[in-house]
Amino acid sequence: MDDERDISHTEDGHSEFGQTTSTSHNSGWLIAAVVVLLVGLCVAVAHSYVADRAASHNASQEAQMTATINQLQGQIDSLSGKLNALTTAQQAAPAQTPAATPATQPAQTAANRAAWQLRTNATRNCSPSWRTSKSS
Repeated sequence: MDDERDISHTEDGHSEFGQTTSTSHNSGWLIAAVVVLLVGLCVAVAHSYVADRAASHNASQEAQMTATINQLQGQIDSLSGKLNALTTAQQAAPAQTPAATPATQPAQTAANRAAWQLRTNATRNCSPSWRTSKSS
């Protein structure tokens, strides 16, 4: 039995009986496993870094949007207060102003007619279709 244990190996990994040693195969698989683990570790670290940057970017955008929303809400509240004040003033104003008398109504109608004629004439003077008919 001692003879079986004292098998000498050559430098190329073969024994005297033509068998290859398992240490060269094991070290090859071990190196491959270590390389795969290192690549996996690099991918995990890179993914963690990208995810962290995206999260911090999203947090800063959220803070900026929250500030904008708060500013807009303040503007809405301010405009609502002004609108309420105007509504209250307009509701109080008709009770204080006299109703339009029949004497002022024709004057308003004449003013409306004059304004309409001015707008119509201005439109005719600016419209290309009126220009072509005047030059013919």
